Amino acid sequence: MEYSKVIWKTAAHDDGYVWYAEVGDDRWETRKIVEFHDGHLEYSDLNTDFAISWIAEAALPTMEEIAEDAEFDPQLISKEAFEVVWGKAVAEGREGRS
Repeated sequence: MEYSKVIWKTAAHDDGYVWYAEVGDDRWETRKIVEFHDGHLEYSDLNTDFAISWIAEAALPTMEEIAEDAEFDPQLISKEAFEVVWGKAVAEGREGRS
């Protein structure tokens, strides 16, 4: 698995601007978190989608390919760092559905 954090530098205020992903060796997402300018988080996995966050319908480009576009700032992160944000997103999602 690969864990990434990609900042979308030119994202509109109501779009997600930080995208976290858990990606398999085949470059397909298994989990994703989207962070918005107002601080709220949305998440998706193979069973759950939100308005903005959903699992990609195609394999993702490599980090090197993403970095070729000046709009994005991609970085690899640890599994532990991903899990911290995942836990926050899932907790927030449960609260939002109550």
